[in-house]
Amino acid sequence: MLGFCLLNLFIPNNPDELILNGNHGEWRLAKDVDFDNKLQTITSKRTICLETYTITHDHSLGGSGSSRIADELLKELNYVCLSLSYLTGSAVTFERSLPMSDITFIQVGDSFPRMRGLSSSDPVTFDQYDFKEKLDTMINAFERNQNTNNINIIIHHLLDSTYCWSLEDLFLSLCTVLEIIKQNERRRTGNSRLYFYDSIASVARHLGITVLNEDFKNMRNDLIHEGHLSKIKFSGHTKSECSDVVCDVLNWIDEYVHAIFSLGDVKNTRYPRNTLSGLNSYTTW
Repeated sequence: MLGFCLLNLFIPNNPDELILNGNHGEWRLAKDVDFDNKLQTITSKRTICLETYTITHDHSLGGSGSSRIADELLKELNYVCLSLSYLTGSAVTFERSLPMSDITFIQVGDSFPRMRGLSSSDPVTFDQYDFKEKLDTMINAFERNQNTNNINIIIHHLLDSTYCWSLEDLFLSLCTVLEIIKQNERRRTGNSRLYFYDSIASVARHLGITVLNEDFKNMRNDLIHEGHLSKIKFSGHTKSECSDVVCDVLNWIDEYVHAIFSLGDVKNTRYPRNTLSGLNSYTTW
């Protein structure tokens, strides 16, 4: 048996149990016995990390091929944690194994999300059954999207962005995500000369999602080259207008992830315009 204690996992309606269908059998999520008290503590002190669910897999690791199976299961556990983190909007990871687990960690691997409190992001859906369906879909398609779209790195950078200190910090992390998507599109099309905006527009047309206007490109150029969100290429814009561009990019990335995983329409727009107006900015006071 493999078993681990997951930190800061909250599922819509917080079911007592959720069965996930992986590539090597079922993963079982079970609510911690002290869940209600931990929920209250975490939501009132958002930087704290507590174990809210356990995750177990009953696959036997004995006999021939056990090392290969263990590697595959741990790789899938990584997919589960990254998928849960994306769907909930906050880092979901673990710090320790359950006492009867066949595998224990001295230190959680670099490929897993870092232990952090709740972010400011909402989940992508508030429906328990839709959440479970999306989670199963992501787990089973994760390796393909990791190989073709670098989705593991995208989710890590997206998580980092939601734990930002400033509007500039947030947008810089998002620009890193867009750069990864740009390079993916260059490889897909075989056109290494695709520029930044043209690559993102090409992705959008290919996937049938929103085609963003050029504001994000111009604001990115100002931030990268001038250190300001609004300076030369994107001059004369207020903090509110800059934050709206960031919201548009965040929502576009949700559209992108939903499209490459075939998750259907985005059920919850996590960042309506004006959402980030209270976030600190160094350059648009």
